[in-house]
Amino acid sequence: MITSISSIMIFVNNQQESLEFWVEKLGFKLVKDTRLDSKTRLIQLAPPNSTVPTLILFPRSLITIRESKPLPIVIFRTENLEKTLEQMRIKGVVISHNQKKSTMGLHTTFQDNEGNEYLILENDDNKSALEFEV
Repeated sequence: MITSISSIMIFVNNQQESLEFWVEKLGFKLVKDTRLDSKTRLIQLAPPNSTVPTLILFPRSLITIRESKPLPIVIFRTENLEKTLEQMRIKGVVISHNQKKSTMGLHTTFQDNEGNEYLILENDDNKSALEFEV
């Protein structure tokens, strides 16, 4: 079963301005700031006394790269991905993609009743924060 929400993505026009807003005005702390390429950063924030769930400031400009299909905005965690997917299939939940292992760990996506996609990630005790690959 799904055990927690890992991250929530917010699509922003200006990552630096959004970072300043969340940190300076709302008191969030910076969890991770990784440069993906010359124009793109992966920025993860969390409330002051928490690391989960994190807030990911994702560049709105990258949405068009994925065939105009929206990216998952909520990332869930589970202890056992295979077992969770089996339970979901039995209940008629559409699993969008085959499981994939990447730097994030073992993950896939599923759809709600309206076709919105969500990412589900198997817990990995070796990772303190989500490592998202674009």
